[in-house]
This record gives sequence, C-alpha cells and structure tokens, in this order.
Amino acid sequence: MKRSRLLLVALLTILLVVALAACARNGEDEEVVTPPQDEQVTNDPGDTNEEENDDGDHATLEIGGLEVVDEAHPLAALHAIQERFPVMSGGRSSGTPQYGGAIVHGFPHVDPAPGVFNAVFQMSLIDSNLMMYTGVIGNIFSMTPSMMMGQHGIATYEVDRDNQRIIITQVEDVYWHDGHPLTLDDLLFAHEVIGDPEYIAAGGGRFGINQRRITGMMDFHNGDANYISGMILSDDQRTLTIYFDEFPPTLLYFGIWGTPYPRHIFGDVPIDEHTEHYHTRVRPIGWGPFIVENIVPGESVYAVANENFWMGRPYLDSVVTRIVSPDMVASMMLNGDLDVVGWRLEDYPDVPNPTNFMYLGDVGNFFNWVAFNMGDWNPETLDFDLHENPRMSRPLRRAMAYASNESLLTDGLFNGLRFPATTFIPPGHSTFMHPTLPGFAFDPDLAMEILDEAGYTVGADGYRTFPDGSELEIHFVISGGGDASQVAVATHYAQAWGDIGLNVYIEWVDWTAKVTNIFEADNWEWDVTTAAWSAGANPDPNGLWGRTPNNRARYMNPTLSAHLEGFGSEDAWDVEWLTNHFHIWQEMMFYYVPAFPTNWRLSLTAVNNRVEGYFIGQTEDGIRTIGGAHRVRVTADAPYRQ
Repeated sequence: MKRSRLLLVALLTILLVVALAACARNGEDEEVVTPPQDEQVTNDPGDTNEEENDDGDHATLEIGGLEVVDEAHPLAALHAIQERFPVMSGGRSSGTPQYGGAIVHGFPHVDPAPGVFNAVFQMSLIDSNLMMYTGVIGNIFSMTPSMMMGQHGIATYEVDRDNQRIIITQVEDVYWHDGHPLTLDDLLFAHEVIGDPEYIAAGGGRFGINQRRITGMMDFHNGDANYISGMILSDDQRTLTIYFDEFPPTLLYFGIWGTPYPRHIFGDVPIDEHTEHYHTRVRPIGWGPFIVENIVPGESVYAVANENFWMGRPYLDSVVTRIVSPDMVASMMLNGDLDVVGWRLEDYPDVPNPTNFMYLGDVGNFFNWVAFNMGDWNPETLDFDLHENPRMSRPLRRAMAYASNESLLTDGLFNGLRFPATTFIPPGHSTFMHPTLPGFAFDPDLAMEILDEAGYTVGADGYRTFPDGSELEIHFVISGGGDASQVAVATHYAQAWGDIGLNVYIEWVDWTAKVTNIFEADNWEWDVTTAAWSAGANPDPNGLWGRTPNNRARYMNPTLSAHLEGFGSEDAWDVEWLTNHFHIWQEMMFYYVPAFPTNWRLSLTAVNNRVEGYFIGQTEDGIRTIGGAHRVRVTADAPYRQ
C-alpha cells in the first residue's frame, strides 16, 4: 500500500510544532565479493563531472583537508553555516569578569543518567557529559587542531617507528582529587583493567582494535600471561614504553588509551564490582579542575574548584551539571535558569536571535546512520557470528537506503543545520573523505526497481513479500525516549520504507537497559536500527566498523576484513596510500551496505551572556576538558534573562 509523501511532510510539520511548543528465513544469500568497479560509485572517482562556472573556473572551497569543487556538496553547505557561529563565548556582557561564582550546565536528555562515572566502564554519553568538568575521563595528552595527540598535556610522547613503540613521559606533577599522586602506573592499570579476561563480562566496552595491537595484550586477555609484556614502566613511574604488533599512524590520533585509572582505589577491587563501587557511583575521583562533591543519582552533579589543579585553580568556585528535559531547554535559557546547554537543531527557529545568550557552533565528527542486523557478537571469539541467510539481504538494504529522503529531515525538521551524509567519514576527518562518492541519494524509483528485480513482489495487502512469497515484516528498533523530534525521525524512515511497499513496525527501547539484549543476545530478533556516533580524533574505521561490539551491523567478510587490516599496516604511514585506502574502504561500505550514513550535523551550544571563555573548539594548551573549564569566567552573579 503506497502512502503519500505529502502525509509525511504534514506529519513532520505537526511534530515539529509540538517539539517547538512544549533467525529468520527467506533472505538472499550474502555475497562475499570484490565490488565491481561499475558498482563502486556512480561515476569514476577520477572524473568528477563538474559543471564549469560562467567564467570557466571552478569555485573551490578549502574544508579541512578536502577540496570541495562543487558548492552543492554537503560539506560546502556545512562550512558556510559554521561561519555564522563562533566557537568561544564572550563579548556580549558589559560586566567585568570576576574571580569566583558558579555556572549551571544543562544536558538535554530524556532518560535518567545511568550513573557509571568510571573512565573504563562508562558507555553512556550523558555520564561522560555530567563528568566533563572533573577529569574523571580526562586525557593525559593535549590535542592539536588536527585532532592529533599533542605535546602540551601532562605527558609528552616520542614515536619510534623502527621498534614499533611509543615512549610516554609524564612532565607535570598531577594529583588525584583525594591528594594521591597520579603517575603513568595509573595509565598502565587502565590497560590492565580493559584487557582483563573478565572485563567484557563485567560490562566493559573499551577493549578494541588498538588495545589488541599492543604486544602481549592478547596473551594477557586470554589468561596466558599475568602482565602485558609490551608495556614497560620505569622505576619512577614517569615513563611508560608501549610496544605494538601493528603500528599504524592512526595510533597518534588518540589511538592510544590516554585516560588514567586510579590503581590506589580500584587496584584490589574485583573486576565485577567496579561499576557499582562507591568511587564510581557516589564520589568519582578525577584529576580535573573541579572535584565531585555531590551527585543526585540520575539527575545532576555538583563539583567544586580543585585548588591543586595542575594548570592552576579555576576561576569558578563551582559547577553544576544536570539533565534537563529537551522540551524545557528554550524556556530555561530565556529565564536564566541555565548558563550553558546543548541546543536542539529543531528548536533553533524558536529563538533565532536571543538577547540574553549566544549560540556557539561546531561541525565536529558527529554523524548518524542506519544499520542492519547481519549477525551476532561473540564475546568469546571477539568476532561476529554472521547470519547464514540474513533477512536483510543486500538488495533490501540498498533499496531501503535509496528510499530514505534525508533532505526532508535535514532541511525541514533540522532547519538546514544537519546535512545529508555521503560517507561514514565525518567532516572533522574530511582529509580522508571520498570526494566523489555519491552516497545513497534519494531515489525511490531505483529502490522499487531493485526490489522488483530481486523478487520482492507486492502481495494482496499492499506490502512486499520475501522472494519465496512469505510475509516480510521489518522490525525497526529505536533507542530513546521518543520525544517529538525522535518520533518524527522514526516516522520518516518507517514511512519512506513503507512508500516502497515494506511493512515496518517501530519498537522504542531504553538503550542503557536493553543494549546487551538487543545487540549481543543471539536470540534477539530485530532487523534495522538507527544510531549516532562521535568519531572522536581517530579516523581509523576499525573502532566502529571493525570486529568490535560497537559495530551494530555485526558484519564482516574476508574482503572487507583484509582492507580494514590495512589501516594497521606499515604502508599506512604514507599519507597518499592511506588516503586512497580510505577511499576504497568507503566504496566497499557503499557496495556491501551493512549500514548507510544518513546525516552530518552542526552542534549548537547556547551560552548565557555572562559566561566568558567557554570554548567548543580544540585546544592545544592542556587537559582535554570541553569548554576549557579552568578558563571559564562569569561577569555577573546570576545569568541574564531575556
């Protein structure tokens, strides 16, 4: 039964107004082949088919490391919108910056915070956000503007390619919030916990490809050794040398775990008790500019200035981080109830020109995608158990990708502040982005043609069946509380797929409570899901699309596996080779379609006019604390009101 696309537009409009106002069988066998050249991309990567301007010249925009020759390219639009928003607050107050004071930083979120305030066990972004001022999840390295590990943190590093090792040296005296000295032994301890044989069973999710590259790590993880042979700590605990079996350049993009974990607190604690420990749930111990003094479980964190912060006492006396209802953000900012808060893009037209606060904007590395159920994660083999006959066959996956009209969401619901994505490489890593990959541009006619040719015929009820004539019902799992914008997004995809004859039903789940059941249990039946990811500093796709629990599709084949391994090879130190390798990988993902990218986004942050020095870009002068918390000051005792 075909549904009118006009109905979708109307529904999105209604939901936007609401938001602003208040295994199986019959799947086609999965081919494991090298993508034919004529199916990799719509046009030859060497022939961009650009149209010349009237003067015969191309309008070239420099965005990151990628030259975008076409002004219609999503990156060009993203670059243009970024220029409208600064990255640092200040200049809108007549007051004098003062020493002292407090701010309230809100984080829009529907569900309570899980409350796992622990560097090596937290898996929720909201937990990480609530701890952002404390250094509980701080990194010993600074970050360069290109998102590479810098040399201005509490530690520096030396690269020894001949011996495949990195030598880390602690150059600053730093103390945990309880006064105990922080040393590189705490960094070694973090690796020991992440590599522990019981870590994954205890709820940990940080044991990824880069940890497995450390010499001796797999022997330690498998219980064949009681220490990590490739990690050597000096007697004074100020130098840590790490040897690697694979030594790719992407390690330097924070491919090394750089967050210490206090051995003096957790060293004698059984691994399965870390997530419920007092210093995880009640009084987390960090080393950042603010010290946790009180936690309201699931709601907020109150932290006071750290007099012994290694970069000097922060200007502010205290900071409150708290969860706020997404629907209350605008009114709370206008009323002066918050100093800083993440701003939903769909709410921007509601307050386009605020007088008591300003918007900061950052492109960053955040992106969304749709993933298909292709297998199960096996924690014993650290690999996928692929479905022999996946319900979501390649023709079905391709058709669903082409049927999704992403521009309808990005231009409508998100007011042109999100942009259709053509690849899984986000704007922050545009150096490695495929310059001509078309992505799955909206083409419902092609989608229906693909299904017709694959034998997915329309039955008497108006819905398509499997090629053998059996019923095809697609289980669409969505994480979140289901606020108006989430409902609009879910409805968009379900109806877009319905428009090509697919019967889709939506199930909302609590991500924190259900993630293990959905994405690890062998008996959970689901077909498609949506997700979002912040790619961070490391462009290596193995962290999300390799053999890792983060790979929602649970998909791998020999061709793709061999190519992913190339990112860890010696060849990868050659920038030209690495760039081409990234391009080929993006073509492979486009061909196999275990998932498809949907949109990149501009992240907006609202900051009250009294707050100066809040920074959302990348700093190169110390601890990676979002906003440079030790530098933030206020010019008035209370937030300004509209």
